[in-house]
Amino acid sequence: MFDRDGKFLVAWPRQEGRFEDAHHIYIGPDDGVYLADRDAHQILKCNTEGELFMSLGTRYKVAMEAPFNHPSDTAVAPSGEIYVSDGYGNFCIHRFTADGESIDTFGSLGSGPGQFRVSHSIRVAKDGRVYVADRENNRVQVFSDDGIIQEKKFDFTPEWEVVWYISQEQASLRAVQDARDNREFYGRRYAQRDGFIRSKWRPEAQCAPRYPL
Repeated sequence: MFDRDGKFLVAWPRQEGRFEDAHHIYIGPDDGVYLADRDAHQILKCNTEGELFMSLGTRYKVAMEAPFNHPSDTAVAPSGEIYVSDGYGNFCIHRFTADGESIDTFGSLGSGPGQFRVSHSIRVAKDGRVYVADRENNRVQVFSDDGIIQEKKFDFTPEWEVVWYISQEQASLRAVQDARDNREFYGRRYAQRDGFIRSKWRPEAQCAPRYPL
């Protein structure tokens, strides 16, 4: 853990039964720290001291078309509901109450509207709309809070860019991509409503993705 200036503060030691593969980290509006413990097939909610408050899914148990099969990311809606992208094995989104009770699941494997090929990252906007980084389909899809596909989505250049991660900042969406040809990371910032590019950036230092394409 670091402060806002990048100064190292503390580390959470690995413990048996926790943090097998914290694939994504998300800080909820209640300061809950959500970890997608991918290879253990669980979502863990901790406080900022690293104490475990809640877990979703059965540890080390793979579930088909149910929570979870290598989950990738978590987001909390303004309503308090929890959304999980179950991207690597199930290609879907799971929706839970704030207390972790399952509500429903939407999505399936494919390239059509509402389908995914690795639902890799997820965020919920202030208006309740759900943004999903559909990584291998090179797009971000937008859903209502109950999983109905919306008309607007953000498409990226096929066979060249892949959406890895999205985050919310006020009224914009940031998509971080990897260019397949030269392995360069760069990003674009989009307006949520109209999808127009607001800014671009590319780091000076290049690095290879964690997972090979």
